[in-house]
Amino acid sequence: SYDQSRNSSCLLVLFDHGYCPVGLFCAATTTLIVAHKWKVNTGGLQFRNKINFYCTYSEISYNVIFSAFPTHYEICLMGKLVPKVKYMIYKDIDAVFAKVCEDMKYPPPSYGFYCPCANPQYQHPAKCTSQEMICCYSDTPSCLEVEHKQWFSEVVSQEQIKVVLSPPIGLKVDSVNSTSIS
Repeated sequence: SYDQSRNSSCLLVLFDHGYCPVGLFCAATTTLIVAHKWKVNTGGLQFRNKINFYCTYSEISYNVIFSAFPTHYEICLMGKLVPKVKYMIYKDIDAVFAKVCEDMKYPPPSYGFYCPCANPQYQHPAKCTSQEMICCYSDTPSCLEVEHKQWFSEVVSQEQIKVVLSPPIGLKVDSVNSTSIS
């Protein structure tokens, strides 16, 4: 079962002004369904602020929960995933937000994770830079773990010797077509 307080590797979509723009969740959800061919998981619970999706890469479906909170959006992947799939889901999400924010005249979002300094009863976001995450309240830096870095890169060695990161903040993607794994 899904428990937000235990899933520190959920990708967070953050906005500079500290709240989610009105209408963006609906627009992003619609774009994921239409342009990226994500399917709504009709067997899962659906709420006005939480959609349970199936997205398919290399003919395998993955369960993705997309939730809206007043201060951020949360993308959580259920089950065991290979790092390349996390990256492909991130690319789809980033393409959607780049397009929708541009269309709605909002600044592009940044990305982050739940801050490791937080009490599990009160989780808050930490924004990502290329090698660390910074607490939104105390500006305290924390190292990105491999499970976090996998969102932004196709290449993450198990020994953490070489990590290739795409810039997570404000990344623009040229196309909003569905991404596939080769």
